[in-house]
Amino acid sequence: MRETALEAALRDPFVWADMGEGVRVACDVRKRAITWTPGTTPLPTFVDIAQRLRDDRTAAAERVNRLLDMDPSGWRPTVTADVSYRTVAVVEGILASVQKTRHLTWRCFELTKLATEIAEVIDDSWPALMRAQVASEAWAEHALALLSLGRYLDVEIAAHRAYEYTQAYPTLAIEAALAQYIEGTAVLRQGRHDEALRLALTSGTTFLEFGDKQRYVKARLLEGYALYDAKRFQESGELWTSLIADAQAIGDRSILAYLYNNIGNSLRNVGKLARARWYLGHALTLFVELGNAYAREVPRVRLSIARVMLQNGQLPQALAEMRETRSLFARLEMASGVAAAELDICEILIVMERIDEAQAICSGLPAVFRELGMQRNELEAAAFLKECADEKRLRVSQVQYVREYMRDLPQNPGRPFMRPQQEVEG
Repeated sequence: MRETALEAALRDPFVWADMGEGVRVACDVRKRAITWTPGTTPLPTFVDIAQRLRDDRTAAAERVNRLLDMDPSGWRPTVTADVSYRTVAVVEGILASVQKTRHLTWRCFELTKLATEIAEVIDDSWPALMRAQVASEAWAEHALALLSLGRYLDVEIAAHRAYEYTQAYPTLAIEAALAQYIEGTAVLRQGRHDEALRLALTSGTTFLEFGDKQRYVKARLLEGYALYDAKRFQESGELWTSLIADAQAIGDRSILAYLYNNIGNSLRNVGKLARARWYLGHALTLFVELGNAYAREVPRVRLSIARVMLQNGQLPQALAEMRETRSLFARLEMASGVAAAELDICEILIVMERIDEAQAICSGLPAVFRELGMQRNELEAAAFLKECADEKRLRVSQVQYVREYMRDLPQNPGRPFMRPQQEVEG
């Protein structure tokens, strides 16, 4: 009975760490289960920590609410002036708020940064494992906030900091895997495929060992993205196909939608167009059914469907679909999508031998890109196509070259636009 009461009081995390040699406690790391020898005397330090954690959480709820009602400029002065804010439960409360408001990007960034600062100064009267766990969680959430801002180098630093906090404690294996997964996402966005593969595999193995099937599937998804970005399309498609049963088992329709979309694109890139169209169609249906939260995925899938039509030689259908997709990207204010659709429309028009229309679009590309808020490198790429159009030498290969450059630019934002070799030689 005592074991049940203690576990119910503590729940999470394992605050029994660093209790001294006299405490006869054991832990099954994989199952994250606490046991101790039946018939032993009560564990007073253990019970004291449990009570303290309950009290801290009760008091912290009011403090966190008071903090969140303030203007952000008042957060740090308040925490600095009042030591009662520097506790485990306050960090937990801040992170719980972040998880409910991820769409407020800058607010989440500031809150998670505050959480890491508090986690770094929690006094050592709390067990070391508790402090390590809450610090790791805070840095992981900060890394996610940075990821949403596209600050990939900073994501790496924050995720690695989260990982470092776990290293002295085998029971924090899940937290370590989560940090590796986030770091893997960041390095993939920078085009470092081998590192991303290693981190995805390592984190996925841990998630599977602990029975966390949803995170396991997400780690394998990341592994597939690394293969896809390295242009290993056959392997990525096979990997994602192997995950369909897992996604269906956990009942996550959003993951299933992403899998169908990814498999469709892998198949499209290896020329299996009929199967690609089937998977992309199912992905589109699921994203539409999932509603507003996934509205931005709809034009991305439609873009892929239009490209399948183009590869199949269904040129009028591809053109109509691409134009509708461009309009949808514009309504959703997705600048990179508008640019990609514009380039695809040019390609289709050239293939249809409607050169005058394609040249007119390319001549106006610099103005369109400026209106979309694009920067110097994109504008130089657009200027190259305008020059080709104005000089009546516009070709499909030139449009494809610019599209590939812009597709890879987010991973290499400092990479200048270089003209195709044949253009330089000419």
